[in-house]
Amino acid sequence: MTEKGTCMEIIRQIARCTRLLLVLGAALGTAGTAAGQSESRDARFEKEIVPILKQHCVQCHGAKLTRGGLDLSTAAGLVTGSDSGPVIVKGSADKSMLFEKIADQTMPPPEKKDRLSDKEIATLRKWLDDGAPGTETTGPLTKDKKDSVTEEDRAHWAFRKAVAGAVPPVQTTGRVRTPVDAFVLAKLESKGLAFSPDAEKTTLLRRAYLDLVGLPPSREEVQAFLADTSADAYERVVDRLLDSVHYGERWGRHWLDVAGYTDSPHCDKQGAFLPAEDWRYRDYVVRSFNDDKPYDRFLIEQLAGDEFVDWRSATRFTPEILDALIATGYLRTTPDWTHSDVFQEAYRYDTLARVVDNVSTGVLGLTMNCARCHSHKYEPIPHEDYYRLMAVFATAYNTEDWLRPEQRFLADIPPAGRAEIDEHNKKIETRLEQIKKELDAVRAPHKKEVIAGRLAMLPEAIRADVETALNTALESRNEIQRYLASKFDSLTMVTDQQIKFTEAETASLTKLGNEFGSLQGQKKSYGKLQSLFDVGKPPALPQLIRGDSRTPGKVVEAGFPSVLCPPDNASALRRPETPADSSGRRLALARWLTS
Repeated sequence: MTEKGTCMEIIRQIARCTRLLLVLGAALGTAGTAAGQSESRDARFEKEIVPILKQHCVQCHGAKLTRGGLDLSTAAGLVTGSDSGPVIVKGSADKSMLFEKIADQTMPPPEKKDRLSDKEIATLRKWLDDGAPGTETTGPLTKDKKDSVTEEDRAHWAFRKAVAGAVPPVQTTGRVRTPVDAFVLAKLESKGLAFSPDAEKTTLLRRAYLDLVGLPPSREEVQAFLADTSADAYERVVDRLLDSVHYGERWGRHWLDVAGYTDSPHCDKQGAFLPAEDWRYRDYVVRSFNDDKPYDRFLIEQLAGDEFVDWRSATRFTPEILDALIATGYLRTTPDWTHSDVFQEAYRYDTLARVVDNVSTGVLGLTMNCARCHSHKYEPIPHEDYYRLMAVFATAYNTEDWLRPEQRFLADIPPAGRAEIDEHNKKIETRLEQIKKELDAVRAPHKKEVIAGRLAMLPEAIRADVETALNTALESRNEIQRYLASKFDSLTMVTDQQIKFTEAETASLTKLGNEFGSLQGQKKSYGKLQSLFDVGKPPALPQLIRGDSRTPGKVVEAGFPSVLCPPDNASALRRPETPADSSGRRLALARWLTS
C-alpha cells in the first residue's frame, strides 16, 4: 500500500470511529437524560444497556473526550445524536445508526480489542426494537459510582466483612509458632525461600522494648533476660511490657494521630482560644490502651459516649460516666474557626466536614471528602451519602444552634450539682459586686484628687487635651486622644499606698476587704470536660450543591454509606434507646460500626 493509500485508510478508520462514537454518544446521552430522576428510570436500561455503553463507548465520547461532537455522559446526547445526526430510532434497531455501526463491527474501532459479544449485541437490538425504554426522562446517563451503588460495588473486597482464611500447609512445620508464621512461611516457600535464623536474645529483647513501650531495655534488664533460661522468658517480658504504663503512651499516640489530637490550637486562626481541657481526652486514650479496653467499647464511647450513658439524670458521675463523656473529645479535635464573627455559615459546614473526614478516614478507612462537592469519581460514594453521614453529627454541631469552641464544655459533675453550684456562686458574685462599688466609693474622691494633682504638673499647653483624652471612653477616642492616652495612662493608676485615708475610711476598707476575701473563699468550683453533646432540635441538613453553603439543595435524612449496607435498607438509621434530650444518631452509627 502506498503512503497515500495508508493515510486514506487511516482517515476512513477515523471517520468510521467518529461516526460510531457519535452514535454511541447519542445513545448514552439519552440514557443520561432518563437517569436524572432515579425513581422513574427504567431498571432494564440501567442494568442491561448502560453497562454496555459504559464499557465500550464512553471512553471516547464522554464529558472529557467528545469525539465527533458526541457526549455520552448525558441522556440528552443519546437522543440528540452527534454531528452526523440521530443515532437511535426508537422501535427499530435496524434503522438506528448506533446498532448499525455496532452490528457491522465498525464500532468500536477494529483496533479495539474489547469487542461487543453476541449477547450484548442481541440485548441492544431488543432494547431498541422495544422503543429504547428508559430514555424518556432527564438527568445524568447513569448514577454509576457517581450517584448510585451497585451490587458489584458492594461485592468489592474492601466493602465486605473480613473472612478468616484457612491456614496454609507448609513444609518446615517446626518453624511455625503461630498461624501468622504459616502464612508468611507458605509465601516464602513458594518462592524457594525460608525464614531467617532465630534472632539473638538481646535482639529479641530490644525489639520487644522498642515496639511495645518505645524505650530500650536497661543494662540490668538485658542481663536479667540473658540469665533467664526458662521456656517462657520472652513471653513473660512481653506480658510485663504490656502491663507497663508506657505501653499506653507508646501506642495511644498512634490513635491520637488518627484522631488529629494536639495539645495546642490547630492553626493560627485559633490563637484567640486555647483549649484547656484537651489533655483529658489524651489521658483517656492512654488509659484505654493500658486497660486493654475492647475496641468496640473504645469506639462507641468516642462516637457517642454522651448517648451511651445517662449522664443527664445521674446523681453522681461514676468513672464509667466520666470516661464516656471525656471520650467524645475525639469529635472535638477537628480545627474550628467559628470563634470569629465572619463567614459563620461557611465555617460551620467546614467544621462538620472535618468531623466527617476524621471519622471516615480514621474509622472506615475511606476518604469521602470528594463527595462533599459531588459524587465520588472513583469510589461508590454518592453525593447524598456524604451529607447523610454529616447529618449524623449535625445534632451536636448544630448549624442552627451553634456553640462556639469556648462554649463546648460540660461540667465534671451532674447537671443538678452544677446548677446548685452556679446558683451558690451567683449569690456570692452579687455581693462581691456590691462590695466593689462600696470600695470604689471610698477611694474615688481621693483618686480624683491625686490624678488632678498629677495633671496640674503637666505643661499647660497639653494639660486640657490629656485630661479630655483620659476621661473619654476607649471606643470613643479619636486618633490624637488614643495617642495621648497611651502616653499618659499611668497618671490614672493610683494605689491605696498613694492615698491618705482617714481612720474611719481605713477601717471601712479593711472590713470590706476582709469580707471580699472571705466570700471569694466560699465560692465553689467544678472541672470542665471538652465533650460532645447534642444541642437543640436536630436541624434540617441540606445537601450542599458543589459543597457550598450558599447553594443548599434538598434536605437529607441521617444515614450510613450505601455501599456498606444491604440494598433493601442501604441507609437506614434506627434510633437506639437513648435519653430524650439526645437524637441517638451517633449511638446508632457506633452500634452499626461495631456490630
